[in-house]
Amino acid sequence: SRINGAFLFTSFTALGVWRLDYNKTVARVLLQIIGTNVFAARVAMKLLIRRKQKSALFLSQLPASVDIGFVDALHKMGEVEGPVSITENQDEQQLNLIMDRLVRDTWDGKGGCILDTLLRSELVNGSVTLSVVVAEKCVLVQACKDILASRKIVVSEGMDAAMSCAADSIFAHFQLDALAAYASGDLNDTKYSFDDHIVVAPLSMQLTTTLLDQDGERSVDARPNPGDVVDLVGRVAFPCVCEVNQASHFLFTDQRACVVADGVRWQSLYLVFLGRYMLLAEPVKEGSGGTGRIVAFCCLACLKVSKDKAPISSSQFSARRLILRHESLDPTIPGVFSSRGGLTGSVITRSRMDLWFENDKSANVALETFVAKIYTERARRGKYLRDSLLKMGRN
Repeated sequence: SRINGAFLFTSFTALGVWRLDYNKTVARVLLQIIGTNVFAARVAMKLLIRRKQKSALFLSQLPASVDIGFVDALHKMGEVEGPVSITENQDEQQLNLIMDRLVRDTWDGKGGCILDTLLRSELVNGSVTLSVVVAEKCVLVQACKDILASRKIVVSEGMDAAMSCAADSIFAHFQLDALAAYASGDLNDTKYSFDDHIVVAPLSMQLTTTLLDQDGERSVDARPNPGDVVDLVGRVAFPCVCEVNQASHFLFTDQRACVVADGVRWQSLYLVFLGRYMLLAEPVKEGSGGTGRIVAFCCLACLKVSKDKAPISSSQFSARRLILRHESLDPTIPGVFSSRGGLTGSVITRSRMDLWFENDKSANVALETFVAKIYTERARRGKYLRDSLLKMGRN
């Protein structure tokens, strides 16, 4: 019981946000005991499952522990410009947005978000697993100190610190979830060895499915496809231009909408929003007009948008640029986007593209539309995670 309480414990911050802390060394001791004592294994598994359920319930309510009125502060800290609020009197939507940002955004100067610490692998049957380090090499003296250590009080200040503590709690739950899933399986598996420095275990299938499904792919039938013709009549379509690189030139069929300047190929497009998706469509000349052929699409929840700085001489350069950054657990880069690297070994695929608009006014209108729709879709994704955690806590 003492060990079960030592591998996962709580810390308290000055801002009133409780943080879960996971100890990999104590978890290694627990795995050793489970692997050598049948009675201890049964008791430990019951305690693990109970602790995992309580942790999931805690996380589902975690956004409420952070200041609900923090949305304005997020605007100041983030890369996205635009309206200072999503919709008025929608506290639940704000809480859902907080949950999504805790998982997907970088806090307190860390090199990446908590998803960047996961490992991705594809099995022979095509299914995908997300794994995390759950235990590390056990030094007996240190393990005893960790088991007997009291709970810590972490004093931190600022909204960024509060969000960082909340994100750490989510990652601790990832480790607990993987530990419980691993311990409930066959401990004689050849992948497991007490001689190894670390133990890496996959997240439970339920949590893995939740994270992979968050990109908005749950309604596969509703997804647009490159080459489909979409009706532009009655939709808000923003004329824009993008640079066409060698890898994406085959996506375009209308050569008349292409201009080559200084060796760079530029293509005229329409920016269109369709449900959860952003579409880039080239005008269809044949027929009665009012239609566009989809060149590329992506989930709005996976986008971050910013606007470039105004040039010194605006009279000479009136065109303005929106910078689109795409981050997804899907390894496929949307058409027209280009890889922008990222953290080595990260499960997140990062890419970007630039969209040019005629002037500052048209770029601002497009940006405001982007921001409102991205926030709505990110809140939807956050709600999906909160609901899933709530179910995990009650099952």
